[in-house]
Amino acid sequence: MSALEATTPPPGPASCRLRSADPAALRILEVGDHETFKLAFSENTVRLSTRPKKRHVPDPHFTLARWREVKQELAAGRYDLVVCYTQLYAPWDPRSFIRAFAVGLPRLVNPVARTFGVIKACRIAGVPMITIDYDDSFAINRHQFRFLERSQLYFKRELPVDGWQLFFKTGHRNLPTRRIRGNRRYAAWLEKVRPISLGLPWPTRSMAPPPLEKTADVFFAGQVTLNSTVREAGMRQLETLAARGYRVDIARERLPYREFLARCARSWLTWSPEGYGWDCRRHYEAALCRSVPLMSRATIHRHRPLVAGEHGFYYDVEGDGLVRAAEDALADKERLARIAEASRTHVLTHHTYEAICRYMVGELAAKLANEDAPLPVSG
Repeated sequence: MSALEATTPPPGPASCRLRSADPAALRILEVGDHETFKLAFSENTVRLSTRPKKRHVPDPHFTLARWREVKQELAAGRYDLVVCYTQLYAPWDPRSFIRAFAVGLPRLVNPVARTFGVIKACRIAGVPMITIDYDDSFAINRHQFRFLERSQLYFKRELPVDGWQLFFKTGHRNLPTRRIRGNRRYAAWLEKVRPISLGLPWPTRSMAPPPLEKTADVFFAGQVTLNSTVREAGMRQLETLAARGYRVDIARERLPYREFLARCARSWLTWSPEGYGWDCRRHYEAALCRSVPLMSRATIHRHRPLVAGEHGFYYDVEGDGLVRAAEDALADKERLARIAEASRTHVLTHHTYEAICRYMVGELAAKLANEDAPLPVSG
């Protein structure tokens, strides 16, 4: 008996289960380097990791033997949804093989097979599929086009506000032109794309501290050197705030996670600037700890965003925008306390893994309900 057979939801037409928009009622296959559904809905999700090395013991890996079993289960109709994660490099890219070789020659066959695992899953016929792209880049690489073609929906973390820029340097040698924007195939792909957030790391809710006395006005922990220019410029403005008498807490070394959360909780504001990508777990971690996130202006189309003045604050990167935004926010501590609670509620409602999974399945259910076309029969 497979792991899925032991946890299969009550029988019934797959279309009915999908249209219920309840992930707990679905039989899910998750393939890739990440895990979202498996952590949120472990009882009805089978996961195949494509990481070259095992990260922890319960992390089932993609192997050729296991894939043969899964294909039989798929043919028998035991899955309602396939979830795939994009890969930064194509399986045939030399860098993918280097990752596999790093595991060691005695175990090389399966690590090499894993580099093709998501591509194999993408070729599954007749089962609804969604793709999740958590990458830092705003663009979509050419080898990811097959996911846009095969998936019913494609969820992108760093989704540019002009969705056409997804095809920068891949669908077109430069910014997509009028010719590309009039291409029906690209337009159909773009209609499948939805925003998604990184959300809260899985164990964070159980580790969040209770309300703590505020001992700092602004807190920051994170990489600055060899990172975003937004951070480099912002650090100079934090020094300006400190020179004006504000209590600025900067962690210049990597903190144990519980200490990081506690220092968020002790600060009125947590500075959360853009890094390699704009969306950042710190936005949601700070809110969970009742510290109001102070973020650089968004450069992406966001999922359930933290609203300015309701759940957080945003600042302009030009001039002394960070200093002015921080001083304005800190001028009214009672308002800050209200925003902190609203921000925490918002994140717990919309940015947990459970909430993100329900959002994705809900979007898929709505799309299937509005479509009469059959599912694709080839990858």
